[in-house]
Amino acid sequence: MRLVVMDGRWRGPRPLGSRFDLLECRWPPSAGARLGSSRTKGGSVVEVRANQVTGHGRLRLLDAMRLIAALSVVLFHYTSRVNVAWGNDAPQVLWAPLSTVTSYGLMGVDFFFLISGFVVLMSAWGADLPKFVASRVGRLYPAYWVAVILTATVLFFNRGLWIGGSWDSVRPFGVLINLTMMQEAFGVPHVDGVYWSLWAELKFYVILGVFLMVGITRQRVLLLAIAWPVVGSLLTVLGLPIVNDLLMPRYAPFFAAGMILYLIFREGWTLVSGLALLLNWTLMVRIAYVDVVQRITEQTSIPANPTVIAALFTAFIAIIALISQTRLASISWRWLTLAGSLTYPIYLLHMVIGWWAISMLYPALPKTVVLAIVLGGLFLVAYLIHRLVERPLGPILRRRVEAGLRYAPGSVTSPPRSAESVRSGTPASHPLSAAKGADLGHVLPAERAVEPTRV
Repeated sequence: MRLVVMDGRWRGPRPLGSRFDLLECRWPPSAGARLGSSRTKGGSVVEVRANQVTGHGRLRLLDAMRLIAALSVVLFHYTSRVNVAWGNDAPQVLWAPLSTVTSYGLMGVDFFFLISGFVVLMSAWGADLPKFVASRVGRLYPAYWVAVILTATVLFFNRGLWIGGSWDSVRPFGVLINLTMMQEAFGVPHVDGVYWSLWAELKFYVILGVFLMVGITRQRVLLLAIAWPVVGSLLTVLGLPIVNDLLMPRYAPFFAAGMILYLIFREGWTLVSGLALLLNWTLMVRIAYVDVVQRITEQTSIPANPTVIAALFTAFIAIIALISQTRLASISWRWLTLAGSLTYPIYLLHMVIGWWAISMLYPALPKTVVLAIVLGGLFLVAYLIHRLVERPLGPILRRRVEAGLRYAPGSVTSPPRSAESVRSGTPASHPLSAAKGADLGHVLPAERAVEPTRV
């Protein structure tokens, strides 16, 4: 879209009703920006950058979706998944018929991965490798370290809480390995079973890190979003463990669909992006029938309906599309940011520590009172970790990691990608081109500083 200033006033179309609500004019053009080839008589082509109405390029409703996804997993573990927290009462029976509904909370992690594909690609686009790695480390590790220590302490004194868990993980060596978040690579059990999803996230970050080194472009993202899930699904027939370890065929369609939704948010719908999204949705439906229905039934002893699962997967895609493509993108209720900030600590702490708290309170108190107390306490502890750990330590860790990577001998960084590289499919030739994020005469998304998807 081309905007022209004549006599100090805007002359030209304004993207009303789109996700871009505020326009920022800069003249003369910034370094690295490309001048338009045509000029309107009596006017000048100017550099325009589009900004979210929130002022930070943040889709705040995605924070709400992250919290909803986390709470669905919490209720799944508390009211439907087989556990011993409720004593002799099986949760799926104790909480019936609610447990039939909350059994589908297992899919909250899939929703996390879908959101992660969107927002992590958003934060990676225009960044270089040190900045991207540092941002992930600064966001993920402070709260995680606290959660590992607290959970290991609870497990050490309450070894019957986690059915199927290995107590090797609470030994000092196991705890130290868990602090790296890479325990699965070393064959060390998780201190808390929910940590498996963090390993999947880390592998997704590695994939994006490689893309940052070679240059993120629209064509490359589309190629990844198509080839990764398809190849992974085809290779599963070989039964090779390395396929699941590296390609994650069970979860690849969710990351890929999230990336495609971000491309659509950034550039609009195209035939290729629409077909790529349809392909990944098809793989999700297949997963609903051949995997998720079995997992829910095994973990809850409640029969699951694959049609409901497929419908929920479809709803996940539709929700993110609506949030990013309609006026919902302009919603800027500030409490949503806090809600999103609490999601990660809630997820990290809820299972083992929550089961321990339930076992301390039930059956002395009614089940609904116990659930309310545990949920309230979970929110309180998550808030304290956010305020006392994440907020002060996250930025410090991020700066130190970035400095260490950027100035390490022999370090290689990739320049940010320009808007021109997005359209042409070629990497930016000059780092300033993406630092400014716009070609003259076109409205493009501003660089966005967003929270990572946390799971």
